[in-house]
Amino acid sequence: MIYPDTPANNALTLSGLDLKKVNDLMDTNGLSMYAMFRGPRAYLLEIKNGCATLEIIYPRHLPDSGRDEIYILKVLAYCLGKSLARINHLLLLEYEAKGSGAFIDFRFYTKEESRQKADDALSSSVDKKKIRDRIFDRNELIDLYK
Repeated sequence: MIYPDTPANNALTLSGLDLKKVNDLMDTNGLSMYAMFRGPRAYLLEIKNGCATLEIIYPRHLPDSGRDEIYILKVLAYCLGKSLARINHLLLLEYEAKGSGAFIDFRFYTKEESRQKADDALSSSVDKKKIRDRIFDRNELIDLYK
């Protein structure tokens, strides 16, 4: 969706492979460890015509005070770098799910226990409940990047 004030000639659009690279870069720059120890997972779903969509899934057990979307937005801003100037709006989709942050060492579980733990971890992105949606404009994102 192009917003009325979006200059489409310079707006950023990323393909699937480029989105994967940004998501991988976000994981490398701290989000995978953050998810492992705190629980929230973040996925950049799309960037099209200067409008980015970011999804954050919090574990249900994490209190509101522990839900730090600003940290995740800072990592995203850092990973986008100078391309951030070509993003006009960011739609932040926030969900909660039953999953939790943790590293699962399958060596200590039976096959059945391992299968159940893997199923629980995977179902956290499927069985999610929407918390809220918010829109950030370019200036708010650039302020986080400074």
